[in-house]
Amino acid sequence: MWWWRNHHAFTIPCKLACRSSRSQFQQHQLRGFSLPPSSGVSCKKVSVMSAPASGVTAATLTTAASPATAASSTERDLSIPTEVWSEDARRVYDSLAQDLREEDGWVKRPFLVDMNESVDAPRLMTRCDREQTGRFYNYAFWANKEQERMRGVVEFGPYVQGPPSCVHGGATASMADAVMGTTIQLVKRGVFTANLTVNYKNVVRMGAPYLMEARVDKVEGRKIFASFQLTSADQSTVCVAANSLFVQARQLADGEQQAT
Repeated sequence: MWWWRNHHAFTIPCKLACRSSRSQFQQHQLRGFSLPPSSGVSCKKVSVMSAPASGVTAATLTTAASPATAASSTERDLSIPTEVWSEDARRVYDSLAQDLREEDGWVKRPFLVDMNESVDAPRLMTRCDREQTGRFYNYAFWANKEQERMRGVVEFGPYVQGPPSCVHGGATASMADAVMGTTIQLVKRGVFTANLTVNYKNVVRMGAPYLMEARVDKVEGRKIFASFQLTSADQSTVCVAANSLFVQARQLADGEQQAT
């Protein structure tokens, strides 16, 4: 788990991952997934292939990328909600976007991928679903450099299931690591995860939206400490709390010292 200036430093063997998970996905049907009758979960079925038109407003979409980072004709911004997001997730996205537009310093973080690249091209693990099928992670977040914080919304798909209808703990840990790593890039580049502590407080359900927040807690030379929370959409329940220690690569730290 490491974080350079370019997230694409990750190489994920997605072909193999998708092939090994094909039988599991077939159990969830090609058009989405349904929860077991005994699960007691009321979230709606998520359609992967044909969903109703997105309820995201034009005003919300304009916050996704500045002119300097606008996508080219072959690029797609994976942080913009599509029809594979559930209606609840799109509603939470719109609400959070509106709240952050009313506060100073918050900027939407786009994640652009070149759709002409080979499927074997390097990619970030939590953004491995380049075709946006809704099978893995649907998420977007905003950054506040002055406050050294990130806030966002996430919805987990059927390929990250653990127990029936529930998200695997490794998937939420990966999301915590990804968001904290990105948050730390607000203050330092080229950092590695040295320690990650995750406390699972409540079950995280597939197909339901959650809010997430990460912040930089302390910087001690090359060491950066951060924290993360995943909460219910109404923020009444903390589902996952995590703390991490990241360490900046010595070569980059030495280069920063020489530059100053």
